[in-house]
Amino acid sequence: MNLTGALPSEFANLTFLREIDLSQNFLNGSIPTSWFSLSLVTLGVLGNNVVGTIPGEIGGIATLEELLGSANNFTGTLPPELGDLKSLTDFRIDGNRISEKIPDFIGNWINITRL
Repeated sequence: MNLTGALPSEFANLTFLREIDLSQNFLNGSIPTSWFSLSLVTLGVLGNNVVGTIPGEIGGIATLEELLGSANNFTGTLPPELGDLKSLTDFRIDGNRISEKIPDFIGNWINITRL
């Protein structure tokens, strides 16, 4: 859709929202912390210009099944809190500057079908 600008924190006001998929746009900034209060099933920001580290607070979204962050500008390491995502089926983070070995906590993702 060629959307530009920062990821909107106001989505957190949509309390029944279950899927955020803003893939393939020109969005920037970091993932708003306000989103972590939602019971999301899908969090998709593929192919944007999202920056910063992946927030550990994402691990608190117990309902999350898809975490899609490929082709952005994420840096740092994967936070250990991601290991708490027991419902995760699809995790994509390729095309970023994540620096570390594959973390042991992915063994917690017993429902993962795409990694």
